[in-house]
Amino acid sequence: MMRQAGNHIEQTDSESDFHPATVPHISCCHAKRTRLTQRNTAMKLLFRYLIASGVATHLVFATVAVHFRLTGLTPHRYVQKAIQVLDRDSSPTRHIASAARLVLLDSGLIVDPIAEFPPDLTTQLPQWRGIGASALRQDTAPRYSFEGIPIATTDRDLWALRSPPTMHTVAVDSVEKLQRALKNASAGDAIILKPGTYRISERLVLGTDGTPDRPLVLRGEDVANTVLELDGNAGLQVSGKYWTLSDLIVRGQCGQQQCPKLVDIGSRADAFTVRNLFVTGLQSLMQVSAIPGPTVPGLVDGVTLVGVRVAEPSFHWPQRAVREVDIPGGDDGFLVICAEKHPGPGCDGNNLPNAVKKLADGGLLLMRTGTYEQAATLRKRNLHLLAEPGAALRRASTQGKGALVVDASVTIEGLECSDIKVGDGNGCCLRQQQGDVTLLGVHFHHSQMGLLTGHNGGDIEIFDSYFHDSGHDESGQLGHNIYVNSGNLEFVRSWSLAARNAGHELKSRAARTTIADSLIASLNARDSRLIDIPNAGVLDIRGSVLGEGPRSENWEIIGYGLELKSGKVTHPVNSIRVRGNTIYVDRPQGANLLNAKHASSIDFTDNTIIGSVSTPPGNIEFDDREEAGVAAYPALDPKTF
Repeated sequence: MMRQAGNHIEQTDSESDFHPATVPHISCCHAKRTRLTQRNTAMKLLFRYLIASGVATHLVFATVAVHFRLTGLTPHRYVQKAIQVLDRDSSPTRHIASAARLVLLDSGLIVDPIAEFPPDLTTQLPQWRGIGASALRQDTAPRYSFEGIPIATTDRDLWALRSPPTMHTVAVDSVEKLQRALKNASAGDAIILKPGTYRISERLVLGTDGTPDRPLVLRGEDVANTVLELDGNAGLQVSGKYWTLSDLIVRGQCGQQQCPKLVDIGSRADAFTVRNLFVTGLQSLMQVSAIPGPTVPGLVDGVTLVGVRVAEPSFHWPQRAVREVDIPGGDDGFLVICAEKHPGPGCDGNNLPNAVKKLADGGLLLMRTGTYEQAATLRKRNLHLLAEPGAALRRASTQGKGALVVDASVTIEGLECSDIKVGDGNGCCLRQQQGDVTLLGVHFHHSQMGLLTGHNGGDIEIFDSYFHDSGHDESGQLGHNIYVNSGNLEFVRSWSLAARNAGHELKSRAARTTIADSLIASLNARDSRLIDIPNAGVLDIRGSVLGEGPRSENWEIIGYGLELKSGKVTHPVNSIRVRGNTIYVDRPQGANLLNAKHASSIDFTDNTIIGSVSTPPGNIEFDDREEAGVAAYPALDPKTF
């Protein structure tokens, strides 16, 4: 006999009560119950897995999202860097990297925010506004006010009064052709000297009359490569109206004596203009031989005179952006070096490191135009390296540091420098170790770094200079255009553009950093912050243009005090003033204007902000360039600079 007690089957001792048909029935029910239990258990496990995996997936995505936000990278660059991590040679995740590259990048699902512009986008450098002659000065066309008075290139607000006239170009490549072109000149002619050296041994006459609408021009095609040499009493006699002489290196070649003058001004030479000339070896730039002289005065505009006076003291023409450099006395006070393998007369050799060793303290070294694949350490005090337009240091370094290593106070003027690399990735055009450095009109570009200073250096003053495309080939460390580690920094009327390899346009640990009337912009480079002030101190930015580009790897435009450890400040005064600037934000996912720590005071007002960004009170904000009425990216509108 059997009975069911609870969930158990019990069997009695009486076998007569046993019914064999009940056994399979009981076994069937038990199997079904077992399968149901297993199925329920599996479903529970599945649901738990889905819930757990869903939570984990959300956590992963949330972590990635937070990490992405903190990095500040563009989505395209973030995915690129993630794939690089997964695609390491020894990594078992290389297949994941390949799949991610195929699905996310190659498919076009995630694209470069400005794929229509190449990563090495180049743009015309802004108009140079410095003192003296420079290869960076781009527009030297004659312009006149409605009264027919010459307008200087530095008078930016006046240039719009009258556009440059349309000229008839006459190209010459020899002294004979130049003489013929001057003899046959007509109003509206622009006589262009092709690159080369023109040695003049007689007086050339500029006698044809022009007008403000149809002036005459005699200029070099490229000031960096066009040289006019005067021998004896040779020069230019100007007796016609409305002539402009521009874009030339002028050298007097009269042996041990200075040649008398470049230009003799006649009584009818109304509105004669000299512009963007670099002049050495003369007693004076001009002589006014006629009394009372021109009815309409001329203009001396943007010239460099080395040991040369403009004219006699009674000369009263307007002078704008004229740079006069005195020549020190003494046997070793002034040296001239040339880039040629076998330099001719007037050169004291072709070796830069030997020349700076030979110079006395306070000496002047003139570097003639040409390429110098040389490097030097500057140890004499208060040296002045002055470069003709076109003088450039390239592809050379010393001490494993840079092209010029500075151990004493120095002034560098007009020099170009590029392609400097060293083994540790910090190769730079100028490495300051001690002393103060003044840079005037220099052009440092396409090296691992532009300017790098030590922790025991002096002050850095930079005027009218260009820095751009540091770290361009990503062969070194962070491609900072300017990295200052001590002293004080002044950056005035200068430009820092397109730092690459996640470098900063300007990084300064100086006690005081002043940026005035300057342009600092990413353009299309993969840079980091525009301005980084990691040790705090005094930061003063005024009257400048800042441009955060679409490929910038850091969403912060200005960083301040972010590397101070344990909250310990290193400078006695820590304040920020950012006033009267124009700030472009072309980054698709926006940007943070200022991330500041340890600042005792912040004045961020009277700025114009163009782009998607949270703007503090006291500033003018436009959502985009169209609303602001400025040119589309990548232009930096001339109305704001």
